[in-house]
Amino acid sequence: MGNRRKKQKIMSAKEKELYQMVLDSSRLNLSYTDIVSVEEARVIARALKNRRAQTRSMTLYKMNIIDEAVEIIMEALHNNVNVRYLHLLHTSITSTGAKALSQMLTANTTLNFFGLSNCSINRGNFKNLTEGMKSNSSLEQVHFTENQIGVEGAGELAKVLTSNSSIQLLSIGEEQILSRGTRSLADALAQSSLDALSLQGVRITYVGAKALAESLRNNNVLSRLHLDFNHIGDLGVRVLSENLKYNKGVKKLQLSGNSISNDGAMAIGDMLKVNSCLKALFLTDNMIGDKGTRAISDGLKTNCHLTFLDLTNNQIRKVGAKALADALKWNTKLQSLNLEDNEIGNFGVRAFAQVFKYNTTLRSCDLIGNNFIGQLGVFVLVDASKYNLYLEETLQFFFESVEFDENISDDDSSVMGSMSDEDSVLFGL
Repeated sequence: MGNRRKKQKIMSAKEKELYQMVLDSSRLNLSYTDIVSVEEARVIARALKNRRAQTRSMTLYKMNIIDEAVEIIMEALHNNVNVRYLHLLHTSITSTGAKALSQMLTANTTLNFFGLSNCSINRGNFKNLTEGMKSNSSLEQVHFTENQIGVEGAGELAKVLTSNSSIQLLSIGEEQILSRGTRSLADALAQSSLDALSLQGVRITYVGAKALAESLRNNNVLSRLHLDFNHIGDLGVRVLSENLKYNKGVKKLQLSGNSISNDGAMAIGDMLKVNSCLKALFLTDNMIGDKGTRAISDGLKTNCHLTFLDLTNNQIRKVGAKALADALKWNTKLQSLNLEDNEIGNFGVRAFAQVFKYNTTLRSCDLIGNNFIGQLGVFVLVDASKYNLYLEETLQFFFESVEFDENISDDDSSVMGSMSDEDSVLFGL
């Protein structure tokens, strides 16, 4: 008797609907289901194995999925050549699930993005998972957020970086990898081809910042470094800035929410005087103030590479604004400047207005949320923006959002009267 084709189980109406959804969806989002049964997992797997399947992206969100179902779905991805993006969010991963994911990553040759967010994967299971990442040749972006991987997990990811040359971006967020885990990753950078490293809210502190800074001395491969909300402080910024002076790789640096004050800003200013690579610098939500802004402005006067600077919410007042405006008289490279949520006042606005008439490089200047601006300040800014068509468009948002403070006088003498001697010198008065 000849071989008989295995008889396919007849699908229910609900299963047919699920099958067709998987088959037709380029972006498959499975979420808020009660429990994915073994039978439903088989339907999903059957659709994924179909050559007509359109699925390019899979997101599993807040799913209560049993181990056998995970194994079935992951097995269907072993030889799948369509799915490029796989992200699991708020979906608990057991040891069985971690093993299934690891086996899938070992076998799959087309997945580009893999992410786990808030999946409660313990450190032992995470180690098993990373084994599959070491030999995968297609992964380019890896994201882990709020998974409790800890210091040990960072160490396992460091091993992945030294053995996998396809990964270009590693993002770790809200994980307590601390300074020890950061050092493991920093040591691995010397042997990796990583283009972007994002460590946001992982408590790296000064010690971790120092380890990363030392790794940048001879690393010209890493082009993007994101270290937001790590409280590295002025000491951390100083050691980073010193090692970035002659770095030829990092083009984008994010240091928002790191408790940077005047001292740290002075180190950044010194770095900008000699760095010839950095294109974008994010310093949002720090405590830089006027003195620190003046130091950064001094660096901008001679810097001819930075095109984007974000100083949102940094306690910058009229003196800092005037220093930045003066720097723009010399700087012909900066294209975007963000000064949201500061207190530059009328004098700050008028200082920028004078520069806007002559600086034709700046394309965007965001001043939304600045206090102490009267009608005269807005008037001179409107007039100056006419000389730069790009600014006329971007400043429109500021004009629409500004709320005049009736207690602010537009008379110069009233403002000058509150200025210190140092301020007056800076303003040329």
